[in-house]
Amino acid sequence: MLSLARSASWINKFLRMSPLPHGPTGTHPKFAVTRGASLFGPVMAEYIIGATIATHRHIYQLKQIQSTGATPFGIVEKASTFPLVSQLRVGILGETGTIGQDITRRIYALGATVVGAGRKERKEGEKWLQRQVESEWDKRLPKASDSFSSFISLEGDDAQHQNKLRAFLKDLDVIVNVLPSTSETHYLLGWRQIEGTDGFTEPLSVCKPSSILVNVGRGIVICEAAVCSALNKGFIRHANLDVFEEEPLPPT
Repeated sequence: MLSLARSASWINKFLRMSPLPHGPTGTHPKFAVTRGASLFGPVMAEYIIGATIATHRHIYQLKQIQSTGATPFGIVEKASTFPLVSQLRVGILGETGTIGQDITRRIYALGATVVGAGRKERKEGEKWLQRQVESEWDKRLPKASDSFSSFISLEGDDAQHQNKLRAFLKDLDVIVNVLPSTSETHYLLGWRQIEGTDGFTEPLSVCKPSSILVNVGRGIVICEAAVCSALNKGFIRHANLDVFEEEPLPPT
């Protein structure tokens, strides 16, 4: 599925590569180039909610069984027992931006407990949520500041960072990444080298075996090999990756 997350990424690359038309020297283009962040959040939120419901209700497996003509009795019992969204604990990595807020407000409106994690420590009195442009429908949703049950900062040295990240991940039913691509977020959820040693640790190893990972941020935040390892080892149950380390995806 191609979402606005990937579409926006390609559009940004196109704009950086293509010269914009302009008038005589010293004049501005005859059109405005603006950000569209307020357009992406609601669509991403519904994608995340849809993926979460489909996973818990075994929609993917049922569709596959139906396409083969096999009898679905082996999965019917599982598919008929599932948690409601209101029973879930959802963690948003990168919740302070406009997209993160849009996602949080919609998930919280369904009754879920939402916790956030950001890259930086917020000083007392510092404004920590970006200003949002709201539609009339958005104004009927709970405020972003009221939608978080808790927030933690991942800031600190490597050991502190890893401890905070593990504490954040361990009790979540759904892990959502909307973080941008920076040197700090590169392979945040991938294999991490243990400082001063040749060993590596897997942040996803502390997750609940029933947890779901959804990435709509940037592909390099999550090491795909580490995600495959986490799935094979049973650290997480399912992964919905809307963005990848290499885009566009190779033919094979």
